[in-house]
Amino acid sequence: MNDLDVSAVILNYNSITDTINCLVSLSQQTLKPREIVVVDNKSTDSSINVLWEWVKNNAVIINEEYGSIKHSNVDCKVSLFVFEKIDIYFIKSPVNGGYAFGNNLGANYICKYGESKLILLANPDVLFSTDSIEKLRNEYISVQKKDKQVKIIGVQLVYLDDPEKIQAIGGSFNKLWGVCKHVGRQQNVSDLDFIKESVRVDYPIGACLLIESECFIELGGLNEAYFLYYEELDLITRAAKKKIKFTITNSTTIYHKEGGSIGSSSKSFDAVSSISDKYLLQSRLLFIKRYYPQYLFTNLMVHIFYILKRLWVRDFVKTWNAIRALKVLVKS
Repeated sequence: MNDLDVSAVILNYNSITDTINCLVSLSQQTLKPREIVVVDNKSTDSSINVLWEWVKNNAVIINEEYGSIKHSNVDCKVSLFVFEKIDIYFIKSPVNGGYAFGNNLGANYICKYGESKLILLANPDVLFSTDSIEKLRNEYISVQKKDKQVKIIGVQLVYLDDPEKIQAIGGSFNKLWGVCKHVGRQQNVSDLDFIKESVRVDYPIGACLLIESECFIELGGLNEAYFLYYEELDLITRAAKKKIKFTITNSTTIYHKEGGSIGSSSKSFDAVSSISDKYLLQSRLLFIKRYYPQYLFTNLMVHIFYILKRLWVRDFVKTWNAIRALKVLVKS
C-alpha cells in the first residue's frame, strides 16, 4: 500500500446532483484521490440516467461493463470512467442495503483492488476545500508520529449555506438516555478552539471520515445491522475495544448540506422526515441493546416519551414507526 494515497467513496441514493458536485469537488483537490468509487444504493429516481448523461458530456468512458463485485451475497455491476485524470469506479447495487452496506461496498472494492493506505468516506452532500485531501493526509502523518493507534480522523463540518457556523466537530453520546448531540452545533467557527477545549467529543461525524484501509478491514467495516444512523458511533465503540483511536481535525473545512443525502434535519422535530425518524429511533435502541444493555430501562422510558410526543402532535406515521422500532429489542 502507498502511504501517500487516498481513495474516496461517495454513496448515492436519489441525490445525484449532490453526488456529481461532490465528485467535482474531489477532482479539484491539490492532492487528487487515487481513485473515487461512487456507489448507487438502488436509487428510485433518475440518478443513473442523469449520471451517465453527465459522464458522456464531461468524462471519458472506459468500460461500462468493467467488472463486478460481490458484497453481502449481492452481485453488483462495476463501470469505469475517467474524470480529471482520476479513475472513477461506479458500482450499481441492485438492492438498497442501507448506509453501512453502501459504504462498505465501496470501501471493500478499494481494499480488494486498490492500493491506497487511506479511505475517505464522504456523503454526497459535502463539498471540500481544494486542499482538504492534502491536509487530511498530512494530519494523518502528523498524528501517526505521535500515536500509531490513531487510525480514524473526523473533520470539522460547517453549513454549506452559512459557512461561518459550525454544524459539528463531532458528536457526544449520553448512554443513560441514549441521546446523541452534535458538538459545536450552530456555534461560530471563530469559537472553535474554546469549544474543543470545553466539550467532550465521543465520536466523529460519519458525513466525512478518513480511515486506514487496514483498520477498516480489521474492524469489519461499518455495521450493516444499522440501515441508517449510529454507524460511526458503533464503529468507534468497536475500535475502542481494539485500542484504536480517533481524532478530530480542523485543518481543513468541509461544507455540509444538512440532510441533503437523506432528507433529514435536526434543526426541528417537524423537519425530520418520517423515514429518517424511523431509522434514528430503531438504530438508537439497537446500539443501546448491543453495547449498554444495563441502560435499556431508562432508554425504554425515553422511547415511550418519543412515542407519546409523536402521538401528541398527531403524527401517526411517526408514532407507528416509533412503536415498530421496538422490534429490534426482541431480535437476536
